[in-house]
Amino acid sequence: MRVEEFIDKDTYSWNVPMLERHLQPGDIEQVLKIKLSRFANEDRLVWPFTKDMRYTVKSGYWTVTHFYQEGEAIVRPEGSLIIKRNIWKLNILPKIKHFLWRVVSGALPTYIKLCTRGINIDPTCQSCCQNDETINHILFMCPHAMAMWRCSSILPSHVLTLNLEDNLQGLFGFMESLPENESKRQLVFWILWLSWKSRNEFIFEKRNLHPIENLRRAIDANTEWYRNVVLHNSGSRQQVVKSSKWEPPPKGWIKCNFDYSSGDTMDGGGWILRDDSGKFLARKCSIWIRGLRRVWFEGDNQELCTIINQVKEHMELGNVPSHSFDFVNRENNQGTSTLFYDVAKNAIHQSTSTLFYHLTSVWLINFLYYSFTV
Repeated sequence: MRVEEFIDKDTYSWNVPMLERHLQPGDIEQVLKIKLSRFANEDRLVWPFTKDMRYTVKSGYWTVTHFYQEGEAIVRPEGSLIIKRNIWKLNILPKIKHFLWRVVSGALPTYIKLCTRGINIDPTCQSCCQNDETINHILFMCPHAMAMWRCSSILPSHVLTLNLEDNLQGLFGFMESLPENESKRQLVFWILWLSWKSRNEFIFEKRNLHPIENLRRAIDANTEWYRNVVLHNSGSRQQVVKSSKWEPPPKGWIKCNFDYSSGDTMDGGGWILRDDSGKFLARKCSIWIRGLRRVWFEGDNQELCTIINQVKEHMELGNVPSHSFDFVNRENNQGTSTLFYDVAKNAIHQSTSTLFYHLTSVWLINFLYYSFTV
């Protein structure tokens, strides 16, 4: 059977008797949670683990680590999730981020790692010939790496430990201790990258550079990145100042500010209508029944506005017909937010789900007109 056979063509709702004849009660409960739209297209495959129903690598990774059949558990990659999140937030070259992620995940092909994969080689570090070559050894504990850290005056050798994640946390702590505009904030990660790069050059190209030379390369790379990317982006970025002033719609239009919230026991929303002069028209009313057509909707739910304006799909909303919606910050929408909470409170006390108002309440006047006149 096809999904369309379970849908009532007249009401665009699920055909419950048909569901009861062919599905189990638990499955019916899950089916009824799927919202149907009058504007739905033909059936097609969608990805149910993102809001816009589009597959992403991130959602795929999350799915395979959270949903699995019994006996088929997928082992999470090693490494701290907190450190990994901090890595992806860094304002640094993408290849450095990927390198750092591999460091935390234990995914660098060190001699020790290759031995665990069945490759019969000597696990000793070729640079110092003293200890096994682990990730922590190459980046922190090898005499070559420790010399780089001492010359950088960033991390004294006595604070380095045998625990890789503790050393990485120390780097992030150092970075957070510096001001946002400090050029050396990212230098520690360039040092890690050059330590690994120097190790590969020594093994594959037989180049043995002095630690000071490697540190100089790290400093030069960090300085170049900071000047050409960080400063350029900060200089060209325009500072957008949020205003609390309500903006009127174009002449001849009606602006409808709306707010909505969903809870465990009750959903609710509020609407306020004003004309192009800021005159209050109504709140919590049916716009189309009143004959209003040139309506400018404005709310502080950016996700909803994006879905409607760009005619995107949503896992819960489905297809939304094309209309004009604007996003506005919460300060501009405080009147509707205040109205919504008042409506919700009164609805609970009066045992009613809808309240209509055609005159402005005293408590709402300041929110309606003060933000428009200042």
